[in-house]
Amino acid sequence: MRMKALSATIRLPLFSSKLPVPYQVAISSPLPLSSALIGSLVRAMAIAGLIEPKGENIEEVSSAGVEYLLSELYCATSRLIECGSRGTVVLKRHRGLEHIIRSDAMRREYIFGQKAEIIYLFREGRVLEDAYSAIPLLDRIGDTESLVSPINWNIYDVKVVEDVEVELNTVTRASFIEKIQEGAFSVVKAYLTPIFKCGEWMWPSSPIADSFYVPIRAVTISREGLTLLEPSTLKVKLARGCKVAEFESSAGIARVAFPKNPVWVG
Repeated sequence: MRMKALSATIRLPLFSSKLPVPYQVAISSPLPLSSALIGSLVRAMAIAGLIEPKGENIEEVSSAGVEYLLSELYCATSRLIECGSRGTVVLKRHRGLEHIIRSDAMRREYIFGQKAEIIYLFREGRVLEDAYSAIPLLDRIGDTESLVSPINWNIYDVKVVEDVEVELNTVTRASFIEKIQEGAFSVVKAYLTPIFKCGEWMWPSSPIADSFYVPIRAVTISREGLTLLEPSTLKVKLARGCKVAEFESSAGIARVAFPKNPVWVG
């Protein structure tokens, strides 16, 4: 069965997706990782009525939707197209039902003003078609304030590159790479998929985490006190069993590393 790339160019005025690490500031990944991308797309598919509600509660229904998406998904990743800036804020949320204003205990990091491309590699089939139909309904990627605006989207044929040494310009799992030879990047660690809990029940029962290489370059403008994030490219040696899918979208040529046999949950 052939592989296809579902790509969407998006605008992220505010973006924050908290990493599972203890720190004085709730650190965000610089770009959307697989967990946020999968969760957002499944939500959009559910809004479109493309996922059959299976389960006794919202957690079970959500996990069933994620399983449906993962059944034909090789990879979910992103790349920066235009510069964004990094900063922290203290959130105050008004909860109408509780009639209180609650402030986060810690500051939260946000990335401001990003333009990015989100990419899903699918086997050609029904899940791809459903995902494509749901892209216009994407409204959030990350936390509640991380609104997203899809600008354009399409399905592309991909060229599978067999070379071991390649250049990558998308967020890539560390386990897909044997060695980084050149390029600016950040390293973050996160779970591959969303995690759902209800009482003692949890999905997945054995979540998998990995480090992610994010191809960005941080530049500090001392006069304004801003930290800008710029796109970068990595020259790498791929790990055994991994290849690269290459295609050209409206944002230019994208190169995405993916495994021959994807494993999302333990």
